[in-house]
Amino acid sequence: MADLPSKRLRQDKNVAKSRNSTMKKNGCGTSTLVGDNSAESQSNAAVSRNGTEKKQATIDRYLSKKLVPKAETVSRPITEENENAVAEAVPETSKCEPVLLQEVETACNQASGNETASEARPETQKCESTEDTDATVATLQYDSELFGASQYGTEDNVSTETSDSSPVHLELGEISTASETVQSLPPLCRSTSHAVLFIPDTADPQCTGIPKPFPRQVVLDNACWDNNHVRLPYSRQNKLLVNKTVVDRWGKIVSSLSAAKWNSSDGIEKTILSYNKYKWDFTELHRYFQTLTEEEHDLFFGETLPKVAELAVNLPSVCTQPIPLLRKQNAASISMTQHQAACLLANAFFCTFPSRNTSSGSDVDVPRMPSINFNNLYRRASVHSYRAQHAKLDCLLHYFRRVTTDMPSGTLTFARQVIHEFIQIAL
Repeated sequence: MADLPSKRLRQDKNVAKSRNSTMKKNGCGTSTLVGDNSAESQSNAAVSRNGTEKKQATIDRYLSKKLVPKAETVSRPITEENENAVAEAVPETSKCEPVLLQEVETACNQASGNETASEARPETQKCESTEDTDATVATLQYDSELFGASQYGTEDNVSTETSDSSPVHLELGEISTASETVQSLPPLCRSTSHAVLFIPDTADPQCTGIPKPFPRQVVLDNACWDNNHVRLPYSRQNKLLVNKTVVDRWGKIVSSLSAAKWNSSDGIEKTILSYNKYKWDFTELHRYFQTLTEEEHDLFFGETLPKVAELAVNLPSVCTQPIPLLRKQNAASISMTQHQAACLLANAFFCTFPSRNTSSGSDVDVPRMPSINFNNLYRRASVHSYRAQHAKLDCLLHYFRRVTTDMPSGTLTFARQVIHEFIQIAL
């Protein structure tokens, strides 16, 4: 009775050996026999069926998305910029059977968790149309060394071929290069629609010297005080009421700017209010100077601000003729020097321009324009906008430091263009 278990074990081993030999004869691989009805064999069969179903579902889903009847032709070199774009465009443009099967296998391997396909790219992929589809031949040609340099190298030595064709016509809103702009500019001359505030012969292309203003000296009687010109501060019509006495406002401006000694923003406020009848708010101007460092504060009040005041006082000798307004529906141009523009901005900084509220014509003819003075930039700002005002003041103070250190000698032209609309009424 004690030998029965060992006998059963020997019989089971003999059965297993006989089955293994039978499988080898039929061409099957060697496997471990556990039992036809064991749990391990059932789980292996279920995994195999699930893998087959997932693979087939992946193939069907891939074919339903990728099969496109038409194809595009791609023939351009691979560069560092369009490398990713070409890599994505290859499956869509080359719709040929060999490449498609290769992509299906790659997608199936990724879905089933197998190793990814090799990242190496062939130097040339040439696909030909088959009888089943009317796909156009899609060819990708590029140099493998060039591709490797653009992908892995630190510097891209790809040479760009220059076109010998004529330059494309610029559409509305496009900006031409500096050389094209200089060549297309007409000769600078005065006309009824073009005001030139300097002598054109004194302006050279190399900008070696500041052009001379035109005319050489200002004629105060010719200063226009109407709705078609800028009301300049030195005009004789610019008056100020002081202690119930009407005085020349420009004289008050010159005396205040020449005698002022500034060491803080409070001095700027006091100077501006001395020749203006308005009680403006300077809260944000004071806050701005509190954010500056001690070095920046001393540099502005010690060097820059006195030069800006001198620039503002020299307005009659820099801008010697009336400046026309570029009114709407009126095509006109104004040319001035950078020195004249800096002089006008210096007067705007000190708020010397008179108000436009006093009209010399009908209400329809009065121009609706914002004030040129910077008083709105100095007033209190909200929590959301004070940073923007401080940034504008940063830009303005930096500009004044540059022009007072080394005055530029170039010229500026402002032009207003009018597009006439023609309406045809059908009878």
